[in-house]
Amino acid sequence: MKSKWTLIISLILVICFMGSMLSGCVVQPQQTNSDDSRGDTIDDGTKTYVYSVNILGAEKEWLKDEKLKRWREQFKIEFNFLPVNWNDWGQKVRIWMSSGDIPDIVWIDFGTSMAQDYYSWVEAGLIRELKGTEKYQYVHEQLEKMKLDDILAVDGKKYLWPCTRDATIVDNISNRGFLYRRDWAEKLGLAKDDNTYTWDEMVEFARQCIEKDPGNAGKNKIAGMGCQSWAWPSSMGIEQMTGGITGANGYFLTANGYEWNARAPEYLEGIKIVKQLYDSGIIWVDQPLAKGDEAVSKFLAGELAILYDNVFPDQLAWFRKAMKENIPGFEYDDIQFMKVKSPNGRFVGIKNTEYWCISVFSAEMSDAKFDRLMKAWDWMLSPEGYYTRQIGIRGIDWEFEGDGVKYLWPYNSETQRYERPADYPLDLGRDAYLSIGVTEGFGFINPNYEGCKSGKDAYDYCIFLRDNGVLVETDYNIALFRAENKDKYGSFARDISDKVIQIIIDSKYEDVEKEWNAFLESKKAQVDLVIKELNDGLLGK
Repeated sequence: MKSKWTLIISLILVICFMGSMLSGCVVQPQQTNSDDSRGDTIDDGTKTYVYSVNILGAEKEWLKDEKLKRWREQFKIEFNFLPVNWNDWGQKVRIWMSSGDIPDIVWIDFGTSMAQDYYSWVEAGLIRELKGTEKYQYVHEQLEKMKLDDILAVDGKKYLWPCTRDATIVDNISNRGFLYRRDWAEKLGLAKDDNTYTWDEMVEFARQCIEKDPGNAGKNKIAGMGCQSWAWPSSMGIEQMTGGITGANGYFLTANGYEWNARAPEYLEGIKIVKQLYDSGIIWVDQPLAKGDEAVSKFLAGELAILYDNVFPDQLAWFRKAMKENIPGFEYDDIQFMKVKSPNGRFVGIKNTEYWCISVFSAEMSDAKFDRLMKAWDWMLSPEGYYTRQIGIRGIDWEFEGDGVKYLWPYNSETQRYERPADYPLDLGRDAYLSIGVTEGFGFINPNYEGCKSGKDAYDYCIFLRDNGVLVETDYNIALFRAENKDKYGSFARDISDKVIQIIIDSKYEDVEKEWNAFLESKKAQVDLVIKELNDGLLGK
C-alpha cells in the first residue's frame, strides 16, 4: 500500500472509557475571575475573553499547542488552566464552591452520590443556568442526546453540562471484562474460535497456564487471573453471579419491595467463587494488596493469563503495541476479549452512564462571555471540531473526503500505519477539551492498522454484550434518592468490600457462609432503615 492511495476513515465509533485521562496547561496558583467581563451582556466580537478551567496534567505547555492556538485565535478566547490531579480534584472543587470564588468552567468528576452537593450549589446561586443553548446547533444537539441535565434540573431549569462518553454507537455498553492470552490458549489446545468460554473453561485455562507456563515466563512467575485494583474483589465472580439480579446502586427491586444487594443468595455464592479461586492459587496471590495498575503491568510483562479491566479501544491498541515491542514473537491478535458465561449461565455486561464527568459554569460569567464560550464549544462539537480534537489540524493532519475523512500523514509500509511526522505542528492531544466531552477511537477500514483493529474488537465486544448479555445499569431513582438514613449509610459499599476481602484472605472456606451471615445480621438494623425509606419514598409503601 502506498501513501498516495486514499483510504477513507470509517466512523467506527467505539466506547472509549477514558480510564487513562491526562491533560494540562499554564496555570496560576490561585483562581479568580479571569477578566473584567462581568457587565457584558452582548458579545460584539471585539473583546478577547479569558476562561479559567481546571484540568488534569497542567504541566503540559498548552499555549504552544498549534491546534489549541488556532481555536483560541478563531474565537478570541484564552484560558487560565488550573491544575488538579486524581488525588485533589474533588477536594479543590469543594474548596472553590465553599469559598464562592469558582472558575468560569468547573470540570467535576461527578457521581450520583454528589447530587446533594450539586443541588446546594444551585441553591446558593453559584452556578449559571444553561439557557438559550438552542441558538448553537451542535451544543443543542449534544444536550438533546443527554439525560443527566434533565434528571438534575431544578424547577425545570438546567445547570450542568454532561461530558459525554461518546459511546452511543454501542448504547453506552462498557468494555469492562476479561482480556486473555489467546496465543497461550492455542498452545494449550483450549482456544475457542469465537473467544466464548464457560466459567469452568476459563478457570481451567488459567490453571493450565500456571502449571505449564505456555509463555515461557519462568517458574512461579505466571498467575492465572488478576484485575485492576478498583475491580477487586467483585470482578472475580461476584459481579458475574449477581448480574441481572441485584442492582447497580446497592439495592434491587423485588415483588416485596427493595432489598439490599448483599442479602441476595447469589452474592454469597459469588463470594464463595472468589474464595475458591484465591485459595486454589488461580487468582494472583498479590492481588489483595495490588495498587493501581499493578495487575496490568503483570499482564503486559507476559506473566498473567487473564486480566479484568475496562479496556477501551485506545488502551487495547496500546497494550498490543507495548507487548509486541517487549515480548518476542507476540502478535496483535494474541490478546483478545474473553466472552465468559458466568457460573449461572449468563453473560454479564455493564451499561455505563451516558456521561463520565460534568461541567458547570460560574454564575458570575456574563451573558456575552458565556455566549462566546458556547460559540467556541459549538464549533468543537461540529464534525470539523470533532476530528480536530480527535486527529489534529484540518489540512495538515486530515481532510474530509466523501462521507468520511482521510489522513494526510505519510504511510509507513513497515509498520503498516499512517504516522504523524515529528516535525508537524505541536499537538499535545485531546486533554484540553475534556470539559466538553471525550472523542472516541477511530481507524481505517484496514485490518493492519492496530488502532482500527482494536477499535473494531472493542466495538464487537460491546455489541456482543448488548445483544447476548444481562446488563447492569444505574437506577437513577435509587442513586438520586435523598433521605436521612440513605444519605448517612448509602449502600454500605465500603463495609461490604472490607468484609469480603477479609473473608477471602483470612477465613476458612467452610466458614464463609457463617461469617457472611453474621455480617449481614450486624448491619440489619441500619439496612432496614434505608430499605424503609426507599419503599416509602419510591414505592409509597
